[in-house]
Amino acid sequence: MALNILLIEDNPIDSRIISKLLIGKPENPIHLTTSNLLSKGISHLEQGNVDAVFLDLVLPDSNGIETFIHVQSRFATIPIIVLTGYNDEELALQAIRLGAQDYLVKGQINRNILNRSLSFAIERKKAQEKVIEHFKTLITKHNIAELEQQDNTYEDIIYENSTEETDKHLPNNTPIAIQKAIEEFDNDEDFFFEVLEEFLQTVEKQIEQLHQALADNKADIVKKEAHAIKGGAANITAMPLSQAAKILEEIGKQGDLTNAHQSLDTLEKEFIALCNFSKRKPDRY
Repeated sequence: MALNILLIEDNPIDSRIISKLLIGKPENPIHLTTSNLLSKGISHLEQGNVDAVFLDLVLPDSNGIETFIHVQSRFATIPIIVLTGYNDEELALQAIRLGAQDYLVKGQINRNILNRSLSFAIERKKAQEKVIEHFKTLITKHNIAELEQQDNTYEDIIYENSTEETDKHLPNNTPIAIQKAIEEFDNDEDFFFEVLEEFLQTVEKQIEQLHQALADNKADIVKKEAHAIKGGAANITAMPLSQAAKILEEIGKQGDLTNAHQSLDTLEKEFIALCNFSKRKPDRY
């Protein structure tokens, strides 16, 4: 029987990676539906027949833990796996405490992690629903939250795989941990470099939008575009670019863009370094 999976993710690079890595079993093939807006995802959920949801918490029409609460409150029986940036794990853990089945850190996802997380989430949710059905007069929401935390052993595996591990694989003066990146793409070099080129094209447009946002003094757009670059760069283990985007994102959050031009200059330098590195493919190995 096919599994109907919904992916709510606005970053096209992240969507493509997950779509490529997500595979089913012969007895349970996967039918994946993607949505770049929470509202579209909700509309799809309302039609029914969804077995699990991969949910990014930062979307154009919803942001933060409210994104999860909005889905969870209306579709509590559907297992939800939260997608988060490498420095947003506290937010993901909050979602776990509120009922998410698991969370995955972008940039630390490979085929085994992704498919194992999906399988665990579905089976864990089934087990929890049975417990709730049999003991609903005794189990409070607090008890359910404790049960989810006690059973969430796979979450610990993801949590321990932090960005410090990526930094160990990053050679000096290089913009990307290329060996680790290809390993996380299941050693599919062609797919990795396709994603890398698509990412670079996307970032070039995002940098233009950042310049315009600074000219218009729009901190919300600075935060949004920097956040997208941060997550996408982490996905391909381009941590210097990701760190530069993180700093710019924080400036956008604070709303004071006085020092944003300097941070954007740094981001552009890291972007150029990554572009130059991508052109030297024959020399990488």
